[in-house]
Amino acid sequence: MRVHITLDPTCPPQAFDPQEVRSQLEGAGVREVSTRHLARFGLVSGQLERAQFAAVEALPIVYAVEPDGVVRAV
Repeated sequence: MRVHITLDPTCPPQAFDPQEVRSQLEGAGVREVSTRHLARFGLVSGQLERAQFAAVEALPIVYAVEPDGVVRAV
């Protein structure tokens, strides 16, 4: 399913290295990672099975994982 991933809001979005973010998320099971909105909003999107949500949310850089269409403002 398509998901939106909010990264740690205590860090400025520009502080995230896109390749490191992609590597960590792919390691936790996220496919088709898009970092298009990373530098401006600290948001990433991708494909993720619901069973993998907990693994991604456990990453230190991740604040929240939401299915597409259910994004909440921080």
